[in-house]
This record gives sequence, C-alpha cells and structure tokens, in this order.
Amino acid sequence: MEEAHFNHPDIQEINRKCFGVTSRDRSVSQKIHQLTQILKDHLYTYIDKFNINFLLVENALTIPMNIPLGIALTQVIAETNIPTVAHHHDFYWERDRFMVNAVSDYLNMAFPPNLPSIIRHIVINSYADEQLSLRTGISSRVAPNVMDFENPPPPPDDYTLDVRQTLGIEDDELLTDGEGRCNPPVLTYSRNCLDLFYDGCFQAVSKEQQLLSIHFRLIHHLY
Repeated sequence: MEEAHFNHPDIQEINRKCFGVTSRDRSVSQKIHQLTQILKDHLYTYIDKFNINFLLVENALTIPMNIPLGIALTQVIAETNIPTVAHHHDFYWERDRFMVNAVSDYLNMAFPPNLPSIIRHIVINSYADEQLSLRTGISSRVAPNVMDFENPPPPPDDYTLDVRQTLGIEDDELLTDGEGRCNPPVLTYSRNCLDLFYDGCFQAVSKEQQLLSIHFRLIHHLY
C-alpha cells in the first residue's frame, strides 16, 4: 500500500493543504475520501487474505501524518468490530505544526477514534494519559517506553569505546545519561521528570564519597 506511507506524494499534498491553514477546498476533501477508500479496500483484502482477527496500530491513529490512513483504519475497525489496541506516541496537540489546521473534523474522528467497545488505547506516559482523557474523554493505559533492565547492555563497540576520553571523564568518575524528548507542550513535564532523575543521582553520589564528580549529558530531540 504505497498510499499508506506519509511520504507518498498525494499524502504530502494533502498535508500541505490541510495544516497551517484554516479552510480547505472541496477538492481536498474529495482527495482524502478517494485515498481513504483505496486504503480501506487494501485493508479489507489483507484482513480477509490472512484471516486477521486482531489489530495493533502503532501511532497511525495518533499523529495525523496520513489522514486518509487514519480514517480508513477507523472505518474498518468500526465496520468489522475487530479488536484493536492503539499504541499512541505523538498526539497532534503535542506538535505545533498540527495545531493550525483545516481538518479538525477528521482529527476528532480518527486521531484517535473514540470506539470504546472495540479499541483499547495505550499511551507512553501519565501526561499523555491525562491529556487524552481531558481532550477526548478516552480512557487509556500507560505503558512506558523503558529499558530492558533484566538483561545487561552489550559491551562498548568501536563507536563508544572512547566516549569517556572524548568527553573528558575519568575512569573513576560516574557517568550518567538523562535522555529525553522535549516537545514544547510537555516540556515542563519532561523537565520535572529529569529533575527527579538528577536529584536521585546526586543523592546516590552523596552516599559514595569516593566519587569526585558527576557528569550529566542531556540529549534533546527537537522537532
């Protein structure tokens, strides 16, 4: 399904005409409906061919980078009653570029859809859970994106072998990495979490007098 990719030319054209503006032409609506039907046909064919009885939708019902796909999925789920888990990472209200738009009707319909008897919603943090409920009335469960602490990390490779030397960190110094993605609407929340992380590190360091210093490296993913 080439039309399912957000880089498809038709999808890119729709996005240009729907975001950053406050009204849309009839031709844009027609194009959305046309692509929605194409995608629905593909989805029905796939479900029937492989006897699919459960859907796990990753972010396609969350961030409106492909409006026809979100609508198609919503309609197929509603028409078939196929049990679905929608895993959400990035809601449109968390991205500035989607806040001014001409498709609030579609966003309210499919990003995410409110089909409580069919779809179960999973979010990645408590802030997203609160905002989803506040904005849509949809209940969700929180499944944080976390490390696998049951298994040790792989040993340093050629790329990371000299990281301490590169950063000027001695072998007997404690190196911690607080990594976070700070989108503007959740920046305060993210900073609060990182503050807790830093406080915990300092408390740990205070108990180990032989640790002379501690280094923090915060990585921001800016969108």
